[in-house]
Amino acid sequence: MALGNQGKYLAELRIVRREGKPAIVPFVHWLDERFPENAELARFAESTLDTVNEISRRETAEDTALAPEIAPFVGAPSCRSCHEDVFKSWASSKHARAFDTLARLKRDYTIACVTCHVTGYGADAGGFVNPRASAALLGVQCEVCHGPGQPHLDDANAPYGEVDRKLCRGCHSPATDPTFDFDARWKVIAH
Repeated sequence: MALGNQGKYLAELRIVRREGKPAIVPFVHWLDERFPENAELARFAESTLDTVNEISRRETAEDTALAPEIAPFVGAPSCRSCHEDVFKSWASSKHARAFDTLARLKRDYTIACVTCHVTGYGADAGGFVNPRASAALLGVQCEVCHGPGQPHLDDANAPYGEVDRKLCRGCHSPATDPTFDFDARWKVIAH
């Protein structure tokens, strides 16, 4: 068994015999209102996540490797010189402070959380690696929605990513943000 999607479901793998051979049958149990919160288990899970986060923080701090290249990502400050008004709007937004939320919750080194609170995580090239190595990409910056900025910096006429509603749902999913309303939120971040 394994918890998944921020503890919102329990995955179960049953081993059965089919035609005399072992087979695995997966089950997903959504942990909804049918399953009351177990306060003792919740405290244990939070404590374990705190410990794992701190181990990851310590191991990252001890890593002496050179920081990897973030290109083709450039970081929001690189966008500022041409898009000052948009930059100011972003800088005062929750997206700009998304990583700070994780630090406050002691989840800043917990990959399941970090992926939605940084820029360029999991990119084919460059992008976020960890808070020490890619501090320039902390928070949900321009490039999360518009794509890597280096091609646009190289040629301002190059097409730059149009935002698609589906993109937002990558992080604002029903499991992680059940009350997400694209139209209402777009009014706050539109530019």
